[in-house]
Amino acid sequence: MFLHGCAGLPRRQQAWADELSREGYAVLVLDSFGARGITRVCGDGGAFPGAARALDPFAAVRGLREVAWVDRSRIAAVGWSHGGWTTHWALVRQGEHPAER
Repeated sequence: MFLHGCAGLPRRQQAWADELSREGYAVLVLDSFGARGITRVCGDGGAFPGAARALDPFAAVRGLREVAWVDRSRIAAVGWSHGGWTTHWALVRQGEHPAER
């Protein structure tokens, strides 16, 4: 899954998803801002810190594990900028979600 940076979903992220899809990977582009009514947090990362967003990847994993053709043992997260911090915080919080490992 891809986690976008502080400015939301950029076009280049879709290009990465398209390229990986052509290589045979399934890619979930996770939009952590849209449902929350956030467009960007650049310069104000404290408004929605990566630590708060860290539960989103766990929710995505739960959904992906319900998709029959997804290999449950090969789900990964890639984050850009703010999404990188989110990925970091998800790893920190992993112990709180042992079923998600």
